[in-house]
Amino acid sequence: MSYPGPKPRTAAERPFLERTRRKVRALDLALLFAIPALLVLVYALPEAFRDEFVLYYLEPTLLTAFASHFVHLEATHLLANLLGYGLLAGVGYLLAVHGNCRRFFLSALLVIILVFPLVLSVLNLAVPRNAVSYGFSGVNMALLGLLPLVLGEYLRATFTPTLERRHVGLAYFVATAIIALIAVPIALSTVALATTSVGIAGLYAHGLLQRHWQLRRLGREILERPGYGELALAGGVVFVSYLFVAFPADVVYGTAVLNIYVHFLGYSLGFIGPYLVLEAGTYDRPSDPLNTASSSRS
Repeated sequence: MSYPGPKPRTAAERPFLERTRRKVRALDLALLFAIPALLVLVYALPEAFRDEFVLYYLEPTLLTAFASHFVHLEATHLLANLLGYGLLAGVGYLLAVHGNCRRFFLSALLVIILVFPLVLSVLNLAVPRNAVSYGFSGVNMALLGLLPLVLGEYLRATFTPTLERRHVGLAYFVATAIIALIAVPIALSTVALATTSVGIAGLYAHGLLQRHWQLRRLGREILERPGYGELALAGGVVFVSYLFVAFPADVVYGTAVLNIYVHFLGYSLGFIGPYLVLEAGTYDRPSDPLNTASSSRS
């Protein structure tokens, strides 16, 4: 007498570490590690040489507008941005490979690295002043804007495929309200921005609360699935906590001033641009055979 064997596991049902090993690619890791390696190599150059690539607002050039984002003059500044990049890109990549949006994440990462530095500098020059700008934090902020998008795709692919992509906007507007209240002096304009953001976030939240049964199911599955639940929580914790790192109440560090304007530009562009691409459905197909089983749920 024969008995049927165990039902084959779908990709999303495999143990977390096993599935991670199967999905992570060496070429992806090479790309992810190339960026901090470049930052370290640039910092290793003589300081006088690095000074040539700092962006002077009153004397901007196309070269310094791009290269200044990869220049650091102090070791602590470099270390802070390396740690930020490691958290944002590392957690974002894991969410992307498990959320069946690996190609989307890597494409967005390349655009952020190659295009955003120049865009951020041009927008930064809209506020003329006698100052200089350098550092990778604006690019990191674009990765912060990208993070809730890959987190949303991860939740859809792993836990609740009926979660609508548009609900990710809740994270953006809640974060905008937080930024307006903690990083900018309280004024009528900042209160208006915070109030508007909370109002829009409330509309998103209302749509989610109407599906309270899905939220209960999502919370239960996050707690019950080892590895997968922790990754979802890590994405949320990194997103919220990094807001307070990037937008502190005190923006003065010695003789330097934290450029929260560029931080907010990076964050907003890093969310809005990739979100529009996602909504257009450009990446709504399996990127590799490992995605096929679980992507059919979304």
